[in-house]
Amino acid sequence: GEVMKDLTLDTSELPQNVTFNAEEGKLTLSKASKPGIVTLTASDGDLTAAVTITITNLAVDWSEVESAIKGTTYTYGDANGKAALPASGTAQAADTTVHGTFAYEEPDAIQNAGDGIITVTFTVTDEGAYRGVTLTKTFPITIAKKTLADSMITITGSYTYTGNAITPTYTVADGTLMKASDYTVAVTNNINAGEATVTVTASADGNYTGSASKTFTIAKAAITGFKTTAPSHTLLANDVANSSLAALKTAANLPEEVEVTFGENGTATLPITWADSQDTFAPKGGTYHYVGTVTASENFQPCEKTLTATVTVTPVTGTVTWTTNAITLAKAQVDAAKSLSDLGLPASLTVTYNNEVGKETYTLTDANYTVTLAYLKSLSVERGDQTVEIDVTGEPFPAWATIDTSALRTALTITEKFPVTVTVTPPAAITYGETLGA
Repeated sequence: GEVMKDLTLDTSELPQNVTFNAEEGKLTLSKASKPGIVTLTASDGDLTAAVTITITNLAVDWSEVESAIKGTTYTYGDANGKAALPASGTAQAADTTVHGTFAYEEPDAIQNAGDGIITVTFTVTDEGAYRGVTLTKTFPITIAKKTLADSMITITGSYTYTGNAITPTYTVADGTLMKASDYTVAVTNNINAGEATVTVTASADGNYTGSASKTFTIAKAAITGFKTTAPSHTLLANDVANSSLAALKTAANLPEEVEVTFGENGTATLPITWADSQDTFAPKGGTYHYVGTVTASENFQPCEKTLTATVTVTPVTGTVTWTTNAITLAKAQVDAAKSLSDLGLPASLTVTYNNEVGKETYTLTDANYTVTLAYLKSLSVERGDQTVEIDVTGEPFPAWATIDTSALRTALTITEKFPVTVTVTPPAAITYGETLGA
């Protein structure tokens, strides 16, 4: 029968660059191995066994593969398999030509920009001893950086002026390729209402080059109210400014700017225009209104809200003591008079004003009375006395003075006889039974 024995393998005669792993039964050749014959000999005493292995140099024609890869431009994002490999190729084994196919080891892999390596495999497809044998080769490539495009930026949301810089919600993406380290972002013109810009710039050490941008709109804000209190101004009727609506407006010193509110707790100072008052001017006093409208602004919608300023003119009231209530004169006295003051009517009067204005004395002329001297002279007393009521008009007083002139009236009676005034001085003491004047 057969007897199984363990033999000792002699590896001392193996050529350089050829090794054998007895445990795995694996013969390994390095790239430096040369074609030739390798004999593995095992022995045990008088028993020997030998295996002869022929090493053949299999030379693949890589020229078409190299040409295809060199003729292809690679940009970041391109897969290793971008270049179209030849459908088949050949390899030379001694005097024998064998056929096979080419394939990328990692056709879908994407490498970073810069220097890269692509590995291609040649697999023998001919029947025979070489079928299934694979050989690989690496090819250096240069991968260009990809140019950033505006379409890589997406901005979402709507934005309204706040007075502060606004950074919108945005994304920067190029499929699944882009990393945050590939770019930097800057947002400009993003405070005032209008068009703002998001700009993406490629990082120096990233996979992209250039820059891209996209705009977004900052809408004008709506004014919600006024933080500034409605202005008010008060003056006395005798103030020099109380001469017209325009003069009162100037005296009120209305502000050129006011503070408005908008958004969530937002405030801003804006110019305001004050319209002329539509009230009727009354020099003796009154209340006047001036409506303010916020001037159009680049950051705010037209404002329908208004602010009304109030100017109040306080009346100044005068008091007059009038004692000339009645006068009786002969017709001859009237005819001889040269002015109404000759008839006993006052030629002046003093007015005492409130509000600490003080006293003022005004001259009265014939023109300040409601009856002329000529009219009085024309009256006849042949059929009886004539009594005429003479009033003082408001003309001698300032337009701003509030004076009740209804009490400034004199009843003048013209008679045919000279009126006589008798003044009696009684004695210091009178005793009953004594003769008066004795």
